[in-house]
Amino acid sequence: MMTASNKTIVIAVAIVASLTFYFVFSVFYLPDYYQSLKKPSPIPYLSEVNISESNIQYGESFDIKITSTNLGDSADIQIVSLAFPNLTRIDDHVSIISHDFRQSPFFIEIDDDVVSNYASTFETIPAMYPSLEAYSRPWKSSETYHIGLEVTPDKAGKFVIFVKSVGLPHTNNQSHFPSDGLIDYQREFVKVYSVNVTEP
Repeated sequence: MMTASNKTIVIAVAIVASLTFYFVFSVFYLPDYYQSLKKPSPIPYLSEVNISESNIQYGESFDIKITSTNLGDSADIQIVSLAFPNLTRIDDHVSIISHDFRQSPFFIEIDDDVVSNYASTFETIPAMYPSLEAYSRPWKSSETYHIGLEVTPDKAGKFVIFVKSVGLPHTNNQSHFPSDGLIDYQREFVKVYSVNVTEP
């Protein structure tokens, strides 16, 4: 038979155990679970990156056609970015042939401010090479957009193109395509394509 003091000890231990469980549950589990429920996750996907030529002569041009889809929740903004690390200027060498994005694509030149580190705190850094960004705001789930470019390399050699897509809000790794590969100066993964440019 339990004495009054034993009952008090059992009740005190039960209270301490309950409070400990509640504290651990509310501090370590609930915030992550709540955040995963609260924030939508756009899933950008580049379903087509078509480069018309793999070999050209210096002075010639090639075409790039890109199709991008949002496979996840609606995005506030979804961006398709094409970067050209071999170029020193973009406006003389890249022309937009067609696009159906909601907003007009725009060129970024070396040293222009660009956003980096979407996953945590936004910060701006200077662009290290020219690029082009096409985006739609908003970009609803399952919507697909296209862009076509004509590119004229400025010298012979291996001409490289970096392609990526980012969905905002950037809640997790699914909000970025690709999810592995080469990391660019914005600390984001890119898919790498190239065209061999030979002397005439």
